[in-house]
Amino acid sequence: MSPPRAKTNLDTNAVVAGLLRDLSAAKSDRQSSLGYKRAAGAVFDLEEPLESYVEPGGALRKIANVGPKSERVALDVLRTGGSEYVEATVRASENADDVAQGRAVRENFMSRARVLEALAAPAPGAIEVSDYRGDLQMHSTWCDGRQTLAQSRANA
Repeated sequence: MSPPRAKTNLDTNAVVAGLLRDLSAAKSDRQSSLGYKRAAGAVFDLEEPLESYVEPGGALRKIANVGPKSERVALDVLRTGGSEYVEATVRASENADDVAQGRAVRENFMSRARVLEALAAPAPGAIEVSDYRGDLQMHSTWCDGRQTLAQSRANA
């Protein structure tokens, strides 16, 4: 088994979840379809990138609702950026048009892991408290506010 690809800007969790959704739509067997849909949701909602779930032997650390077939898709994506198994399954299914529509809808979705990563990163040009020079205007009962001066100072 080849090692995972080097880290890229690819939101692997979103890609894998999308491919698992594609399998869910392509499968005619209801149980299989629901299994892939649950696996897609589990991967999309992970708080860490899938790359961090790869164990030294190349398998994935256990993820709830992700079975061996879903793991295969995830490992394919980690190695190659896609999954020929999913593409072949979609091509052979009667629902290829539905899959194409689903792909178009979710094109710019971000996984939970990617959202958490973005929220944790400092925003370029963001204003911090230390950037303020001066004071902020407050009102008290002395002028036209509802708080006393002491309450205004306590809330500052």
